[in-house]
Amino acid sequence: MRAFIGPNWSAFRRLWDRDRLDPRLRSSFGFGPTLFGATWLLYRKRYLLGFLSVAAESATAYWVPWFTFVAAAVVRGMIGRYGKSLVLKAGAAEIARELRGEDAANARLSRLRKAGGVNPWLPILLMLGEAWLAVHGIDGRHAAGLDPAELLGDVQRALP
Repeated sequence: MRAFIGPNWSAFRRLWDRDRLDPRLRSSFGFGPTLFGATWLLYRKRYLLGFLSVAAESATAYWVPWFTFVAAAVVRGMIGRYGKSLVLKAGAAEIARELRGEDAANARLSRLRKAGGVNPWLPILLMLGEAWLAVHGIDGRHAAGLDPAELLGDVQRALP
């Protein structure tokens, strides 16, 4: 599991020692997952969950702006509470998949390191994109009517 998690193994070890024999999702509060939410999931290479969280927060911000803070707090709260456990579950599944393989141990270890670890570039790009959208903005006055032509025009006006 250390190869899958990467250099911050110490932050996950106590949870792994407690959790490895019991396959259910456990509370695993962490400040990083709570503060950064979907960005932390992308950093930890949990791309599907990360992009689903980004989509949920973005859709809420666009269609129900008054509810954005509450929705973001709920999503980040869930990620903060279960984030480390989700990463460990993904690591356990990846290890089980690699143990079924017939390759050499070095090749399996290399694939584990590649599947796990961290990816700092995608979260950085996501934060830069969010900052750009915040500065340039997309006009949300047509969101209720969902007129595709006008929404596309809003996006085109926001682009440089």
